[in-house]
Amino acid sequence: MAVFPKEFVWGAATAAYQIEGGAVEDGKGRSIWDVFSHTPGRTYRGETGDTACDSYHRWREDIELLKSMHLKAYRFSVAWTRIAPTGGTDWNEKGFAYYDGLVNTLLEAGIEPYITLYHWDLPQALEEKGGWQNEDTARAFAVYTAKLAEHFKGRVHQWFTFNEPACIVKMGYGTGEHAPGLKLPLEGQFTCWQNIIYAHCLAAQELRHTDAENRVGFVSTGRICYPVSEAKADVDAARALTFACPDEDWAFTHTMSLDPLCLGRWPGPAAAFRLHRCCAAIHQRRPASGQTGYARAEHLQCRACTDGNEWSLLCGAPCGIRSHSHELAGRAGKPELGSPLHPGAVWTAHVHRGERLILHRQNLSGRQGA
Repeated sequence: MAVFPKEFVWGAATAAYQIEGGAVEDGKGRSIWDVFSHTPGRTYRGETGDTACDSYHRWREDIELLKSMHLKAYRFSVAWTRIAPTGGTDWNEKGFAYYDGLVNTLLEAGIEPYITLYHWDLPQALEEKGGWQNEDTARAFAVYTAKLAEHFKGRVHQWFTFNEPACIVKMGYGTGEHAPGLKLPLEGQFTCWQNIIYAHCLAAQELRHTDAENRVGFVSTGRICYPVSEAKADVDAARALTFACPDEDWAFTHTMSLDPLCLGRWPGPAAAFRLHRCCAAIHQRRPASGQTGYARAEHLQCRACTDGNEWSLLCGAPCGIRSHSHELAGRAGKPELGSPLHPGAVWTAHVHRGERLILHRQNLSGRQGA
């Protein structure tokens, strides 16, 4: 029977816009999700995060729930607009006070805080200047990161810069299903992706400069393909499809995040024609730089592959739990705020496999420790 190692940390994770509420309280500014969710027809039943789980007022109860489950870690995101309402240096002391209370009480309870700096809620003021299409947003993110790093120095050592760039870029700037609701061509989407990777690198430098004990991570999400048998052809097919970046399905792959951050390069042969042209152009301007100390690889879908082909249906995870994608049937693809996870996602959502993924990417999976 598999046994979790002693150093394995059990915890819970949330996102600011999805739980906090208090959308216009104590000086908080507007984010792209505030604007998006208040735009008619954008969300299911017109739901917004104005109140959400009301964690802005009930965070003490949240910590008691964490204690009751004997959890030792809590990953939460900071709402950028609660700290800097317009995304600049207009610091909001009441915003800092809120997160001070949360962090200090977590530490008193023996629960380590893990901060996510960005979970999709860009300040609307920055979006109006181009958002992630604008490289200046990356520099603004670095300033925001430096401020938080200094403020929480000595109290917080676990940091994640971005949560799921695939959702930020593909769904926010590609399909328009998420905020800010744009539908850019692939080249425009890739510009956003490039600026997010650049922002991560700048932020990682700030965090490490402030405190050498800080650990800096990045949350990637993407498909994982597993072979239907131990046959070499099936194993090779699973590896190839896991790391492939076709033009029509390039975002939801770990390759696009972890290649530049962990291997120090953008995807080469794995990228399809249009995407490869985008990657090649970046080499001319600014090289990628490996800047992540650890990776959280979210696996919300598992796909079975055989001899170069992907099975058409999502297949059961090895433990027998069926893997599901979160689909809103009959709702025209509109996101439903506060909707529950499917049971199958629970099995995969918090399994840390970043190291093994990178070893496979480098074809080192057969070596000791893989």
